[in-house]
Amino acid sequence: MGTHALSYSGSFSSLPDPSGASAIWAFDINDAGVVVGNTLSSGGSRGFVRTGGTYTALTYPGAANTYAFGINALGQIVGAYDDGTPNAAGHGYLLSGGNFSSISVPGSTSTYVYGVNDSCVLAGTYVAASGQVSGFTRNNGGYASVNVPGSQMTFVRGLNGLGDLVGEYVDSLSKTRGFVRLGSGGFWTFDVVGTTKTFAAAINNSRTVAGSFLVGPDTYQSFIATPMPVPLPSALPLFAAGLLAVTGFRGAPTTPAA
Repeated sequence: MGTHALSYSGSFSSLPDPSGASAIWAFDINDAGVVVGNTLSSGGSRGFVRTGGTYTALTYPGAANTYAFGINALGQIVGAYDDGTPNAAGHGYLLSGGNFSSISVPGSTSTYVYGVNDSCVLAGTYVAASGQVSGFTRNNGGYASVNVPGSQMTFVRGLNGLGDLVGEYVDSLSKTRGFVRLGSGGFWTFDVVGTTKTFAAAINNSRTVAGSFLVGPDTYQSFIATPMPVPLPSALPLFAAGLLAVTGFRGAPTTPAA
């Protein structure tokens, strides 16, 4: 198997490969150490939950492909599924108490749910009927769109318990940059120096961000960073953020594009 999963907490640890999978991706872990992700095999993509070393497959009822992207402390899981047809539209889901609920942003053609916090606020990315790609949150059944000001596209990949969102956006010069949207509504944006593509995938309650960046043709490296807000001139609506630490491994971006 060419693609393997790992965890990082000061050092890297490989996760054992589940039986029958040709590739495995781990996307999230909660405070209890439960990991979610997906595997690829001849039968398509399947989500999984790994608890105490045991893998349990997740398949949305009737779906050809299922992806598990996020898990909170309550064990609620979010992700996406599709019917496996060419150019299939993605649909989001919430798995709570053993029951699946389909999630779709009103008016969207595709919805991907990437994160859920302990208050069951959902965050993700959707494609509108116009083709516009935007982030979203869902709180108590209500949806709100998220777009970095001046962006061509905005991808929300995760959130924390403070209501901060994290992801990447494509700016007016077609550069892919990372961002944090604070729970208060303000934005920080940042880049790994020397790259044209920075992908931010996760944020914790200390506002430490994890993600990946392009280092060469089809080659990516991961990073862990703590943003340091630096005010830009008052005419600009965004904030810059400095990266304190960069570390990681080579591989693909941690979450697929919508």
